[in-house]
Amino acid sequence: MAGGGSKKLDYQGRAFSDSDLQELPLKDVAYPYEEVNFSQNRLSAEGLRKVLELCSRCERLRILKLYKNDINDDAAQALSRFIRTCYSLEELHLSHNRFTERGVEMLVKAAQEARYEVDGGAPMWMRLEQNEVLNPDQVLGDLQHRYSVCSKRNPTKCSNRFCMHNCKVHLPHFHFQRDEYGHANNEGPRKRKWEAQEAHPRPTEDPWKDTDWRDGRDDWFDGRPQVRNWEEDWEGPPSERPAGMKMSGGIFARAMGAIVRKDEDDGRGDVEPSKRRAVPKNVASRTLSQLGVLAEPRKSKVMLKEAPKGVKDEE
Repeated sequence: MAGGGSKKLDYQGRAFSDSDLQELPLKDVAYPYEEVNFSQNRLSAEGLRKVLELCSRCERLRILKLYKNDINDDAAQALSRFIRTCYSLEELHLSHNRFTERGVEMLVKAAQEARYEVDGGAPMWMRLEQNEVLNPDQVLGDLQHRYSVCSKRNPTKCSNRFCMHNCKVHLPHFHFQRDEYGHANNEGPRKRKWEAQEAHPRPTEDPWKDTDWRDGRDDWFDGRPQVRNWEEDWEGPPSERPAGMKMSGGIFARAMGAIVRKDEDDGRGDVEPSKRRAVPKNVASRTLSQLGVLAEPRKSKVMLKEAPKGVKDEE
């Protein structure tokens, strides 16, 4: 079984494909897991069916994480059926997949029906941002009109365990979706509103209010010198960089340097992927893996632990 304790099954970021999960050692028994995590893999609708088969045997399942996979609307129907029957489920993480408006509505409808069966229960926390929903603001408005949906715009009064509007489903960050080209869209409604105000500014009563009194001096504001970020401003070659400039040794640069030094110490320019030293999981290592510098993460066999018979889990 993966780490995280007997109540958590964590196989995040193992590069599992649908075929890998066909060997999932399922038995006709109950499992003790309250959280199942198969995020950051390569699962589609076919692999999801195996995960749901496992989850259906977890009587106390509260959290299911499947973000950053390749799951689309083909899996929405099977996932909706599971949501309707799993009354203990409180969090469903499906961000960075390929759901469209059609799949999202199926999931929201199923979640609302399931939460109505739980008296006084917490709202369903559903992460569905960065999918393939076009016009997310309009879609969210339609969902709120037809279903008991809260967008959690007030972070101080709504949480994953409570809704100030007594809604059954929470859709936080839903307005962040991919565009028609598959690119991540991080421009939420606040930024779009700000850009609209910039395009059509309101007239000011004071004619001197918007006057630039600095006479073009970008280095001063309110009489205080501003710190210039030379690393971002400088566009010339490194040999002509002004004295005193230092390039920051970010995590990506350090990881790249470690790989280069490792190859030089071995006396070989090319190292077989199976013999490369593993780098801790972070932004740099994931980027290097995509570039082919690091080997793919090793796939480990999924091990499952049965729930003890006759023993109740402590709350």
